[in-house]
Amino acid sequence: MQPADQALNSPTTRSPPMPLASSPPDSAPATPRAAPTPPQRVESTMQLEIALIRHLARSRRQGDLMALLWIEVELLTHLGPAPDGGMREAVAQALGARLQHRVRRTDLVFQVGDTGFAVLLDADKAGAELVEKRLSEQLRGPYGMGRSQAHVHISIGLAISSEACRQGSGLVQCAMDDVYTHRPTPPAPAPLAVADAANSV
Repeated sequence: MQPADQALNSPTTRSPPMPLASSPPDSAPATPRAAPTPPQRVESTMQLEIALIRHLARSRRQGDLMALLWIEVELLTHLGPAPDGGMREAVAQALGARLQHRVRRTDLVFQVGDTGFAVLLDADKAGAELVEKRLSEQLRGPYGMGRSQAHVHISIGLAISSEACRQGSGLVQCAMDDVYTHRPTPPAPAPLAVADAANSV
């Protein structure tokens, strides 16, 4: 037999199988988003100003603009039994939680007393006005709390750090003044049917 014939009749030599690339492990399920921490609570505008001193001093050193939104909430009507602790406290907690969800993690949110909130933004006037407009829509309500539902009136004032310095007033006072001197009072929202309470958050 010729060598060529032997090569044809010999069993085919197979290369060892190439190892398969290891498959990536199944991705772990997404971690549920943690509930935001409640806003830091202060009992007065004086305590708020003290809490803001460090942040405002840092922004001035770095030449950054800071803006403050002052938010006031007024309970208009509610349907259903009052939650434990009272309706006003429940509304403040619900609004604070919604507010924390609607701002950036770098923004500082404070609850001032029972009916006031403040948000310190790292933004110029144009950016802060956009946030103000968005929050005025998103915080309007209604607020569903168990078997209860509340309708609220939201007022928002805005102040920019550079403008407050020029006016000789504190940032907090300028934002509070903006609520009353420059903002028309919006109409109260029309009450929703009780059946719609389950659809509100």
